[in-house]
Amino acid sequence: MMETKLGSIETRGELPALVPDNDPILHRKLKPFDFDGDMDAGWLADTLFNAMDLYKGVGLSASQIGIDARVFVLGYRGGVKIEVFNPKVLDITGKEIMMYEGCLSYPGINISVKRPGSIFVSYQDRFGEYRQDMFSGMTARIFLHEYDHMEGITFKDRVSKFKWDFWTKKLKKKRK
Repeated sequence: MMETKLGSIETRGELPALVPDNDPILHRKLKPFDFDGDMDAGWLADTLFNAMDLYKGVGLSASQIGIDARVFVLGYRGGVKIEVFNPKVLDITGKEIMMYEGCLSYPGINISVKRPGSIFVSYQDRFGEYRQDMFSGMTARIFLHEYDHMEGITFKDRVSKFKWDFWTKKLKKKRK
């Protein structure tokens, strides 16, 4: 697809391109979303959902498309579709579970990551309304994965160097 610039966001067609995995925005804590600022929250949420669908993900952070704002979306088959602005993890509960994860910032790599089974969180929706929810299972896992992006943490940071090197070498062999 043709790549163009839309403001400061790199795009593929009408939707933002993913930033490369070495982009500094993926590795720093993001700024709170300002509902009184220049960016429309509804546009951003819709753009993130559309890009997430295009790239076949189950979650997408604003940082992954080059926007420095504490915003992400998550959604997957079964009807779960959540837009999250300025999230906070209030409590972590449940047994920690090892499960494979992927990340659109590291295509083709799936690594087992340990995460809590349940979380209690607060966040704002696109209208700035505050919400509190308890999530468990896959929804909790995706929320925490995307929340990590808010903190400048990627799933690469959640695994040992040995495990990371093993899977990246395996991926390189597969691509040859």
